Amino acid sequence: MPIENRITNGGFETGSLSPWSGFNASITSNFSHSGFFSASLLTTSIAILAQSFPVNPGENFEFLLSISKANNNSNPDILVVVDFYDASFNFLEQGLSITVPVNHLFASNVWNEIYATTEIAPPGAAVGTLLIQKLPLSNGAPILIDDVAMLTIEQPGVTGPTGPTGATGSTGATGATGATGATGATGATGATGAIGATGATGVTGPTGATGPTGATGATGATGATGAIGATGATGVTGPTGAT
Repeated sequence: MPIENRITNGGFETGSLSPWSGFNASITSNFSHSGFFSASLLTTSIAILAQSFPVNPGENFEFLLSISKANNNSNPDILVVVDFYDASFNFLEQGLSITVPVNHLFASNVWNEIYATTEIAPPGAAVGTLLIQKLPLSNGAPILIDDVAMLTIEQPGVTGPTGPTGATGSTGATGATGATGATGATGATGATGAIGATGATGVTGPTGATGPTGATGATGATGATGAIGATGATGVTGPTGAT
């Protein structure tokens, strides 16, 4: 669905207000945001620009507006309102409300852009109205309006039925191994297991080296005297000595 601007002559490039309705409003070629013309809301009293546009239930809009002032006096409060009506022009609900506060526009012919999205038009909606209203302010600056648009926003269609499942694609390459995670907490000690069977006796090891000789022990006590032996045989008589 193409984007459609439901506001006619939003840039005032016809050189006239039509089809806008205006009160204390006129066309000026002294200032413009684009092109050659803009609308001026005059005097220090109330001033109004208004236009109706077609609406369908369920639609909502992107609203755009360029706004400035014609001298360096303070700007008054400026109200922007969008309302929705049925085909018999019975009010249904408000779609948008914006206020530009006093002294919010800072310099002559310096343009500010306003962007906003309206509420969705309710069931039975057939007509929308856009009202731009300048409130009274003593010594207030004339307000300049240009490049007004009410753009349709494409609505999503009904979701179609789910299509058949496609063929399974080939397995992708294995990704790189992730970093090793942190070591988890040590678990509780398990129950002691049963004592195992005694193993076979091992082979006797080799005899160790002989150790060094120990120190000589102390002398023992003297033994008891033995029994007297038998008298020996008488020896041979020796020769007689000299006389």
